Amino acid sequence: RLPGKRGTRRVLRFYYQWTVRVPRCLSIYFNLSGNSFLRETAEHWVMEATREKPEPGAGNREPEKEGPPIAGSRFTNPLSAPDELSHSYVSSRFSLTQRKIEMKFPVFTAFSATFAYLGGHAVLLLKALWLPALLLTAALAAVMPKYLASAVAISELGANPDPNEAMALAGPLFRSIGLLLMVGAVLYPMLIVASLRRIVRGDDRKLPFYLNFAGDELRTLGAYTLIFVMVTISYLVFALALGVIGGVVGLVSPVAGAIGAFGAAVAGLGVLAWFMTRISVTFPAVMATRTLGLAQSWRATKGHALRLFAFWALIAIVLVLAALIHAAALTPNMMSVYGELVAAGADEAAQQQIQIRILQAQRDLYDIESPLFWPFTIGSFIYTMAMIAVINVAAGTAWRCLKGEPSRAAPDAGGGH
Repeated sequence: RLPGKRGTRRVLRFYYQWTVRVPRCLSIYFNLSGNSFLRETAEHWVMEATREKPEPGAGNREPEKEGPPIAGSRFTNPLSAPDELSHSYVSSRFSLTQRKIEMKFPVFTAFSATFAYLGGHAVLLLKALWLPALLLTAALAAVMPKYLASAVAISELGANPDPNEAMALAGPLFRSIGLLLMVGAVLYPMLIVASLRRIVRGDDRKLPFYLNFAGDELRTLGAYTLIFVMVTISYLVFALALGVIGGVVGLVSPVAGAIGAFGAAVAGLGVLAWFMTRISVTFPAVMATRTLGLAQSWRATKGHALRLFAFWALIAIVLVLAALIHAAALTPNMMSVYGELVAAGADEAAQQQIQIRILQAQRDLYDIESPLFWPFTIGSFIYTMAMIAVINVAAGTAWRCLKGEPSRAAPDAGGGH
């Protein structure tokens, strides 16, 4: 007995299922998994399954035309529509696998792409950063001597200073801090935007400098302010909770109180690190979406916190090594003083004396008559540009990798010109 319409449809679908759909989906899966041998084998299987085979004795007979659509079928002919059915099958069966593969943040790829971009676009970054960094260095050179002189004078008053004398000395200190905050509120957003324009948006500056304060800089300043407020509130809540836990548990046992305080401190630092990792691509999100970027960063980093933390840990190692080289080259005497501060331990009097020496040494570095002034100022100018470039290019590279657009993170031909 010949099968009816429903039976014919089942036969055709069964044939297509095992000769076309399965090998095609295996080909796509092996392509995602990176196994070239299995991928080529599955692709050969697809070609053999979909290739029309001549019937015996067909000779030069013209091929038959496609028949009318099968009633109730989604396709005109199930055997002649492999692309549509395979696309539907892949989207329904292998979308989860593909998403899992794509969602893994490439830690080492992003790390290498960061420094590949820095090397390939060094000239472009230099043109974008030199003027804001120069203005920031000049502002520090002008303001820091008064700030450090006031700080040294207040420290020399001792643990119980005269309130009137301390207030008189604190006036120049607070004015210097306010001036530095105003300068930073203008120049730091400018530096961030200048280092992110190319990697996030692909904008190339024609001028040999960047000096602009518009919508991008205002949004960056707003995002920076929100992050500062949130981190400050989190720190205060964490310090309060740490004090409460240590006090309550310490009533039972001093040892248990110390252990509880240590555990709470570790947990708090872990939460803070997780939070900072989740908002670590806020500034690239500001540039890409023209918003404050916090919500976009939070959504983009969902499910990537651990790998993203590993990426930033690698970047932090590079930054720490660069800071140590900078300090050892420009302030060699300071390294031994910091060693004495660590060796002082819990001796408060010794620590106070060492801190005064550190402030005096920093004050001498900003003295224009000192022989170390110009080497230190030029080195600080170069160090500022390098640190701003590394941090923001790393954030931009992470953002593009999270959004599935890593192409601009790699250096292109002539990108450094």
